[in-house]
This record gives sequence, structure tokens and C-alpha cells, in this order.
Amino acid sequence: MSISAISKGVSAGIAVGSTVYALSNKKTRTMRKLKRKTSNMVSAIGDITDAIADILS
Repeated sequence: MSISAISKGVSAGIAVGSTVYALSNKKTRTMRKLKRKTSNMVSAIGDITDAIADILS
């Protein structure tokens, strides 16, 4: 398994967990903020893993 695939899987798991938590416990406005932050986080992790993969190859 590549590092990129593992980190993307972990980030997707974090995103899903955060979203489920938000849906079960928070108000609508807070849910939107959390979803936006989560999507930005997943995007940033993807960029970081791509950069690391480029460095290693």
C-alpha cells in the first residue's frame, strides 16, 4: 500500500466521523461550518500527500 492511499483513507474516515458527529449533535449553522472545514481539511491532506509522493518518487 502506498502512503498516499493510506493517508487519504484516514482523512476520509476523519471527514465521515466529523460529519456524523455534526449531524447528531449540532445546530444547522454549526453543521455547515464543520462540513466546510472538513472538506478543506481533506483537500489539504490530499495536497500534502501528493507533495510527499512527488518528493519520494
